[in-house]
Amino acid sequence: MSTLPLAEVKRQAFLKNLEDGFLAIDSSSYSNIACPRQAFLAYVLKLVPAGGRSPLVFGHMLHEVLEWMLKNGSVDKITPQQFNEKVKEVIAQEGHKLNECFDDRRNTETFSSLCSAYYFNVKASGERMKPITLNGELLVEKSFSLPLGEIDIINANGNHQTITVLWEGKMDLIGEDSHTGDLAVWDHKTTSMLGPKFLDDKMRGPQFNGYLWAGQQMTKSLDRPLNTVGINAICSKKTGVEFSIMKFKRPQPIIEEWRVSTLKVLENLMRAILPSVFSNTLPLGDFNHCCPKFGKCVFFQVCEAPEASRLNYLNEPSLYQVSNWSALGEEV
Repeated sequence: MSTLPLAEVKRQAFLKNLEDGFLAIDSSSYSNIACPRQAFLAYVLKLVPAGGRSPLVFGHMLHEVLEWMLKNGSVDKITPQQFNEKVKEVIAQEGHKLNECFDDRRNTETFSSLCSAYYFNVKASGERMKPITLNGELLVEKSFSLPLGEIDIINANGNHQTITVLWEGKMDLIGEDSHTGDLAVWDHKTTSMLGPKFLDDKMRGPQFNGYLWAGQQMTKSLDRPLNTVGINAICSKKTGVEFSIMKFKRPQPIIEEWRVSTLKVLENLMRAILPSVFSNTLPLGDFNHCCPKFGKCVFFQVCEAPEASRLNYLNEPSLYQVSNWSALGEEV
């Protein structure tokens, strides 16, 4: 199969990792492996739709502001003028990416207004998120790459091989709730809707079970329980903005069940896609995951095209590009 040259670099990098005995994955990548073809294209080749996506750019910019805010004492030490200067700095650096998306609801003007509203909301209600320091490091935007366990694969020679799965990511922060004192993994979530169902997929999804598992590994020396997730929900709607702190706990047996289940899913996935990875051919798609609740799979048009035309779609730069994004916050 002939793909984008850089995509072939990604495939070779994936194969080199297997040869070295490990497989690295994060919650975002894990969520994009609903079917073997999607896993091969998105996880192995790192293909993504071309062009910017305003929710991602908007969220990234907001994370930059909130990271700076938490690392510098939040509203207790940061003046409104200092905060506004930081917002302007982020807009100067990243705002062009946002405006290129041509989104009426997510642009530099709405970003500035949302940031200002957030600052004064925290100023009025008090900062709930208090990041902790561990071994001299403030746990804000904390990257991790930890061995989740081992799986068995069939390698290119047709032999069984045991490889280690590395669970990777970057947490917004680990810290105390200033109202209750309990330790939590915190995550900033930008959204356009809140409500009773907002937390449902968060509780069962890989992101927060994975964050809690990783957070527990990193904070063992504290001898404090860490089974709480705190979500700093930042909701921007047509009618205005809404801010909410939402928390939930995960029982330890559920976190362990998530770990075991994730390893089994990955083992089965590797059995399904590795023959295609080795031969560089498209695996069969799964017709059950083409239209999830938030729109079509990004490779929908590829799968709908005649087999002889599918590579034309994948090689079209206006449709797909190779991503260098990393869960550890570094380009790879």
